[in-house]
Order: sequence, then C-alpha cells, then structure tokens
Amino acid sequence: MNLNVFQWPYRTRYYLTHPWKWFSQLWRNIKAAYHRIRYGWCSWDVWDWDSWFCSITPSMLRYMTDHGSAYPGGEPFDTPEKWHDWLYEMAHKIERLQYDDWMEDSNEYSKDYEKTFEDDLYKKEHPNRPFLTTSYGSSTKEEIREQYYKRCEEIHKTRGQVLEDFGKEFFKHFDCLWD
Repeated sequence: MNLNVFQWPYRTRYYLTHPWKWFSQLWRNIKAAYHRIRYGWCSWDVWDWDSWFCSITPSMLRYMTDHGSAYPGGEPFDTPEKWHDWLYEMAHKIERLQYDDWMEDSNEYSKDYEKTFEDDLYKKEHPNRPFLTTSYGSSTKEEIREQYYKRCEEIHKTRGQVLEDFGKEFFKHFDCLWD
C-alpha cells in the first residue's frame, strides 16, 4: 500500500529507462494528493482500507497522546495518565492487527512453503537441468502446503477474535477520541 503520494513504486533506474511510466505515476500521485487534500482520503486508501486503518490510526492516537490538551475526565479515564496509557495501548494493538505481520510472524511453515514455489519455478525455468530436491524434512510439497494453509486458517480465526476484542474496547470509548 502506498500511504505517501510522494513514494514511487519502482526504482529510479527503471524510470530512467521508462520515462513515460514516470510521468504516468507522477500524474497518479498528483491526483491522489489532490483527492486527499479535498476529501481527506483517496482511492488508494479505499482499496486497502484495513491496511490504511492499521497504518494511520496508531500515529494519530500517539499524536493525540503527545500533543493533546484534554482527556475525558470520567471513569475509567479520570486522570490524564490513564487516558494516555489507554491511547498508547490502542495504538499498539492496532499496529499488531496488520494482517501481513500475523501471517509472517505466526506461521512456522511459511519458509518451507515459499521454498516449494521456488522449487517449482526452478523446474519450470530449467527443465533439462538436474534438480537438487530441497529438503522439507519428512514432508512432501503437498503436505507442507496443506500444513501452511491449515495454519493460515487458524491464524485468521485467532486474528479475527483479537480484532473483535479490540473493536469492542476501542469503540466502547470511541466518543472520547477528541481533543
């Protein structure tokens, strides 16, 4: 996801050999910047709403904590310290909800799973060369892939529960998010 309209998806060297791609991307960046200025969001944000929320909201909550001048003043936030602690905790929880992090950090089969596709690609590109079979322990490619997908399903369910618990707590105090 491209949160900053001044970031470019390709390296400079690519644009030197494809100048029209640079102009095309520049035009898209300008349109996105204009749309964000006018509406506060752009189509890139809508296409990846979940990542956008998990990327933008933590910095907003931390900014509110560091630069804010008010706090709710009632239970459970009767002191500024309790309010600031809660804001930091919510920021951390939102960052932790980013989907890619969950899959990469939690799935112990991901490295072997990636190797299976590298092996397939090698075989496809070099059909006549002798192939040194990558070792996956005692498992076959199909077993590794099956274990990976099973683990992905478990991770997805766990993340869903964490997301639900976060939402209940965050939106319970949603009206307090002002300064």
